[in-house]
Amino acid sequence: MDVVLTERQKSILYFIVDDFLDDGNPVSSQYLIDKYKMNISSATVRNEMAVLEREGFITKAHTSSGRIPSRNGLKHYIEDISRKYDSKKSSKFEIDKSLSDIEIIGQTIANSFSEKTQHLAYVTLTDGKAILKGVYLTPLSDNLILIILVMDSESVRKFTVEKDAHISEQDMEKVGRELNNLLRERPIYDAFEILKYYHQLDDDRIKQFVAELVSKIEKNISENNKIVAYSGLQFLLKDFQSEIETLETLYEDIEHARLPVIKTDDNPISVLFGDELREDYQTLSIITTNINQNGFDGQLMIIGPEMMRYKNVIKAVNAFRK
Repeated sequence: MDVVLTERQKSILYFIVDDFLDDGNPVSSQYLIDKYKMNISSATVRNEMAVLEREGFITKAHTSSGRIPSRNGLKHYIEDISRKYDSKKSSKFEIDKSLSDIEIIGQTIANSFSEKTQHLAYVTLTDGKAILKGVYLTPLSDNLILIILVMDSESVRKFTVEKDAHISEQDMEKVGRELNNLLRERPIYDAFEILKYYHQLDDDRIKQFVAELVSKIEKNISENNKIVAYSGLQFLLKDFQSEIETLETLYEDIEHARLPVIKTDDNPISVLFGDELREDYQTLSIITTNINQNGFDGQLMIIGPEMMRYKNVIKAVNAFRK
């Protein structure tokens, strides 16, 4: 059963979170009264802090009498400010609508967010508008064929697929005709959906060949229509200077473009940290949202420490999303 906080308890919790995220120091009852001009006694504030501590929203710092937010307190705070900024009219945060190069758009978004948030910004974009003009299968040997994909941009992609010797040239011609009938003049996103089910529709004799062929086409289209852009590696050194293993993992994943895609479900903005992330990422916090920019779909992630300034980052992400 979720704990229901009073408005005063919420205010005290959010004051503690805000101040701790700003300077990293534990927060005392007298400090809250002095800074926020609270018209209640120190004893009352201490009692409310005791309730928040008992319910797991704050915890006592070892080095002082002050309190710091727990992960549960952070989650409560983040949910509240996410709702607040989602309902508020946001300040403008725009990318030039005339840009058409997917790489320039991705890097522009990453640079803008890194500068605004002072954290690493990581962007993936997919060109779902690309049209497939033709699929061609050419035998290279008894067990190898060349696949050629022709796109509407006049770009040509080539890759090879292994096949069993019993797959005849006539079989390949039939598969090629059917794939072209299904995929020609289709946007990439349509092609993904068609290819997902096509190999289930063929006869058993060539099903394995078609499944391998479809897998390779999907992989090639996906890799060549998605770009990754990032900015703010220097902020990782600031955020994780004492966590060498985390830094090494992040750098390696960024270099190989394999940062995990974060499922946002139905939330406009998702914030994940701790055990919501894989084990070697549990000192991170990732704020993410799905984006559509200049016709390209993708995902934006802001990556920083668990105790980042969530209010500033969520405000910036919400402004861009709107």
